[in-house]
Amino acid sequence: MPLSRGSSLHFYPTSRADVDKSVLVSFPYLELESENKTPNLGIETLNGTNFSTWKDSLMLSLGLIESDQALDKPAPAELTDKSTSQDIIKHEKWSRCNRMPLVLIKNSISPIIRGAIPDSKDAKTFLSSVED
Repeated sequence: MPLSRGSSLHFYPTSRADVDKSVLVSFPYLELESENKTPNLGIETLNGTNFSTWKDSLMLSLGLIESDQALDKPAPAELTDKSTSQDIIKHEKWSRCNRMPLVLIKNSISPIIRGAIPDSKDAKTFLSSVED
């Protein structure tokens, strides 16, 4: 059935086997790493000799999918018993904005290099650790 104007196509893979070359026709921005078949959104894998190009491709990809806000804004204050509903909403929004870049950053780094980087739950802090 053809898509009409304003409609959208959703693909929910249930396993890595479902993400195959046929998906690339519909989603040309989705590339597969040949080694592990993990979607990388065109982000070059950091291998120790390509930091500049890796960071450029990472920032471009995050900007294109509008997931770079957590790298620009500081984390909100931790929630407490006295947190207002506005504080809770702000914290939840930031957490969602932080999660995607963190996953993409971690998955675009060679496992050998990733093991030498201190783990963090904050994308901005993790990216700073990679830069050091």
